[in-house]
Amino acid sequence: MEKLVLQNLKTADVKEAVRHPDETVRATAAQRVCRDIRSKALSDAERDFAQKLLKHISEDSADMVRRALAVTLKNSPKLPHDIAVKLAADIESIAVPVLTHSPVFTDADLVEVL
Repeated sequence: MEKLVLQNLKTADVKEAVRHPDETVRATAAQRVCRDIRSKALSDAERDFAQKLLKHISEDSADMVRRALAVTLKNSPKLPHDIAVKLAADIESIAVPVLTHSPVFTDADLVEVL
């Protein structure tokens, strides 16, 4: 199996966002990862990895971590549609930023939320 080389995502941030026991550290790392996803040109392999990572972050048990994802990628077209829909169904402090700002929603998505 080929090892993925992350050139535009920091391995330490990825590990902290996924594994750190402290939710504050996970949230801060998730925010850094999301900023990199938003602002850097990712290779195809990195983009695939980033989507899996964002899915994992969107399922974190800590509201603070999911909110870091929602707020950091709320304006980004790089937020995968399925994850945006998942965040839109979350608690208010997570759903509202995404619903209000995300360009990935279709009119049909917004009607369904209503």
